[in-house]
Amino acid sequence: MAGTTKPPHSTLRGAGASTSGSTAQRVDRMVPHPVYGALGWISVVNPGGRTADTVVGLLRAAHEAARARSVRRGGPDRS
Repeated sequence: MAGTTKPPHSTLRGAGASTSGSTAQRVDRMVPHPVYGALGWISVVNPGGRTADTVVGLLRAAHEAARARSVRRGGPDRS
């Protein structure tokens, strides 16, 4: 996810974050995105019970940030 102020993977320890293991071991865990992790993006393989609430919260925050940027730049306010 882009647009966060801090890299999510650095602040989500204990909320399903993981930095090691194969892809199969990373199911329902947040890991730094393999390419864009340095930019604060995360990756979740098959979000489930462990990560669902956090993922939905991050998606909502990213959507709200994008909406606010659009409004600030003179775009439509589609609340």
